[in-house]
Amino acid sequence: MTRPRPYLRLAMAALASVVITASAVARDNSVIDLPVPSIVIYPGDVVREGMLQDKAFLKRGVADMAVVRGADGAIGKEVRRTLVPGQPIPLNALREPLVVKRGTLTNLVFRENGLEIIAVVEPLQSGAFGEMIKARNVDTGQQVTGIVQTDGTLLIRGN
Repeated sequence: MTRPRPYLRLAMAALASVVITASAVARDNSVIDLPVPSIVIYPGDVVREGMLQDKAFLKRGVADMAVVRGADGAIGKEVRRTLVPGQPIPLNALREPLVVKRGTLTNLVFRENGLEIIAVVEPLQSGAFGEMIKARNVDTGQQVTGIVQTDGTLLIRGN
C-alpha cells in the first residue's frame, strides 16, 4: 500500500495559486483608452476636438487617478494649467470657460415683479456661467453678489 505524498498536495496547491495569480495579473493588464492632448495646451486655452487623441493605458495604472475618461469631458473646457501631449488630463486641470473676468466692468441686473434695474459693477472674482461671484457697484462702492449669466452679466433676483 502506498502512502499519500504530502508534498504532492502542497505542489498542487501552489500550482493553483499560481494560476489564480496569473489570471488576476491578466485582468490587471487590461487597457483603457483615455483622451490625451496631441499638442501642448496652455492655461486659458479652450480644448477643441482636434487637440485630443485616444491613447491606451493599463487600467491598473490609471484606476485611482482623477482623470478625464472621455473626450466629451474635456472638449469646450478651459485649461487651468499646461497639458502635455500623451499624458492623461487631470480633472482639476479643467474648468468651465470664464464668462466674467475679475476687474472687467460688466452689468448687474436686478429683477423683481417685472421691475428691472441695471447697474455697472466691477467683478471682484472671475466666474463661469452659473457661478455666484462678488462685485463692487462702481457708483456706490457697495459690494453685491450675483449669478454669472451666459451674456456676461450678473443677475440678482428679488424675493
